[in-house]
Amino acid sequence: MAHSPLKRILASVMEVARLRKRHGLSSEAALALLRERRALLKLSAVGSAAMLASGPLMAASRRLRDRSDVRVVIVGAGLGGLACAYDLKKAGICATVYEASDRLGGRCSSNTTSFPGQVAENGGELIDTGHHELRLLAAELGLTLDDLNAYDEAQGGELTFWIDGSRYTWDEQVVDFDAVAPQFDADNLAAPWPQTYDSHTARGAELDNMSVTDYISTYVPGGLESRQGKLLKLLMDASSGIAATETSALDLVGFFAPNASDERFHIRGGNDQLVSRMAATLDSGQIIKNHALTRIVKNANDSYTLSFKNGANTVQVQADHLVLALPFSILQSAVDYSGAGFDARKVDTIRNFRMGMHSKFQMQFERRIWREQGYTGLSDNDTGYQISWEVTRAQPGTAGILTCFSGDAVALAMNDKPVNRKAVDMLDGLNLTFPGIKPLWNSRVVLNYWPGYQWTKGAYSAHPKGSYTTLYGYAGVRQGNCHFAGEHASVLHSGFLNGAVETGQRCAKVIARAVQGH
Repeated sequence: MAHSPLKRILASVMEVARLRKRHGLSSEAALALLRERRALLKLSAVGSAAMLASGPLMAASRRLRDRSDVRVVIVGAGLGGLACAYDLKKAGICATVYEASDRLGGRCSSNTTSFPGQVAENGGELIDTGHHELRLLAAELGLTLDDLNAYDEAQGGELTFWIDGSRYTWDEQVVDFDAVAPQFDADNLAAPWPQTYDSHTARGAELDNMSVTDYISTYVPGGLESRQGKLLKLLMDASSGIAATETSALDLVGFFAPNASDERFHIRGGNDQLVSRMAATLDSGQIIKNHALTRIVKNANDSYTLSFKNGANTVQVQADHLVLALPFSILQSAVDYSGAGFDARKVDTIRNFRMGMHSKFQMQFERRIWREQGYTGLSDNDTGYQISWEVTRAQPGTAGILTCFSGDAVALAMNDKPVNRKAVDMLDGLNLTFPGIKPLWNSRVVLNYWPGYQWTKGAYSAHPKGSYTTLYGYAGVRQGNCHFAGEHASVLHSGFLNGAVETGQRCAKVIARAVQGH
């Protein structure tokens, strides 16, 4: 799932603070130096894109012998499950994909109808420069990525934060981050990301067992009563989807790691074109909808017997290789896996899995007043909506869409009244951040309430304290001939669309090698 573009911006604040201290520069000079470095990186990215574009031709040209005698079952037709089926098909293996709902894509779902002429993402939205698997797949499928950061740079504008009843300016943040940058840098050196169950440092374990709020109280001047402390807590509540009092401090430290996520791209026309184009390459009958997995039993010959609920009926299916491409939130709550043969650590990983509670509240405005005021639309606000950003960057039209993104208790409260009445509440907060925006709302609004979606029960993986150094990284570990795909199964790209693509492709590769006997 998409996180927030705020991560990239705050990483920039931290980098400006580092450059100021390292070179004795003013904030303006440090920012200019940072932009110069990014321009050089952009040239490098163009070269990388050319390499990515050339790769799929070789992959697509490979066609191996049909292995229809091997029964491969994929549970979940989200991005991970479909990426697995798509790559297996190219390897000559026809997998059957069972989907609990009546649609494909899972949390990769684009809205092309609510806002005429413009596209919003119901779920996963942002793509990093380093999301090579997804970018390669998009190129192979003939899709175009819009560079949102380049759009922001061309349009100009700043982010804005509204904390404690007033604006918290860029310059104020840079000064405040001067004081904490050395601590974040030291901790990123002592506990480099990722810290996992089988590879972590002593400082990593210490930070993992500390909450975000404990870290802020210990290392941020003024603690949770300072504006910086309040900003960081709000940001982590929104980003993690569970309370900052519960979230591992490693999440906050990793937020400011060097070479952190840049959330730079979006697929022109909607991310779920990945879904529709992969599905279109599969054979008729390969995808079976409205079948919810209820039970997994491992057989004596290492195959699996699966039970699915289809309406009032129970359907049993046999699988030689099984790919579970559904969230652990569903596996733990709706599936009997006691006979699946999972080891103790896998059972603990499933039982202790937490899903972040997130909502995306999207409103369209007659014009993009935030741009007129010198802002990008990216904001943080403690009056109710938490984070906003412009959805329509690099999209045509005068109108613009803002997403109000929230997590934890604020996200859960988004569904406490009818959506049009809730929009009025959101507008009150937005009008503080972008004065004059309220009368420009054109009454078009959509609430994506992921805590209420029965097939995920949340938006993307959350990481409570103590979980990184005991369980993180084990979600994707194979159990016999049972494989795991989805953002939760990724070590490097947890919470992102690329995590689903990467793990789906990994499962396909492992199965293809096993089937082909090498």
